[in-house]
Amino acid sequence: MTNFLRLPFLLAMLLPVAALSTDVDALTVQVTESTARLEPGDANQREIRLPALDVVIVASIECPANSEAFSLTVSVSDTHQHYGPEVLADASSLEAAFSVPARQLAPVVISEFCIKGAPADDQGLKLDGVATAQLSMRCRDENDLASVHFASAAIPVRLYCSPDGEPEASSIDR
Repeated sequence: MTNFLRLPFLLAMLLPVAALSTDVDALTVQVTESTARLEPGDANQREIRLPALDVVIVASIECPANSEAFSLTVSVSDTHQHYGPEVLADASSLEAAFSVPARQLAPVVISEFCIKGAPADDQGLKLDGVATAQLSMRCRDENDLASVHFASAAIPVRLYCSPDGEPEASSIDR
């Protein structure tokens, strides 16, 4: 029973230090479509593991009046990038580009896509929600009071199938 009471007490202690916000004007995010190339599989294959994904995220930053961005954390799965005040000073936007390892991505279910012997599909297969970008920004005012702002966006992924017998392409127009 005492463990049950600790969480509300801890939250009450932290609230005066940082105000939590989902203010849509303070932090917005745009995510570029990622691409991946797959090797053809068997006709009965329903689930695939994705390769590593290159992700590009653009965050628009606008702290409330009389405050400045102090830190920004961008994460996808277990891949994180942290930016401090030296990077955020006077910035209105920030571009984060990084690779998310394959082992951090959940398998996806596909149906009748990228089957051995089938004709190639130049359009690919677009998947939404394979991974999500999470952003957290801390702003500080002249009194050293902090506010925290959050944003998230699904990362669209377009899968392409390598033609039978050809090695996996190392670059795709992005």
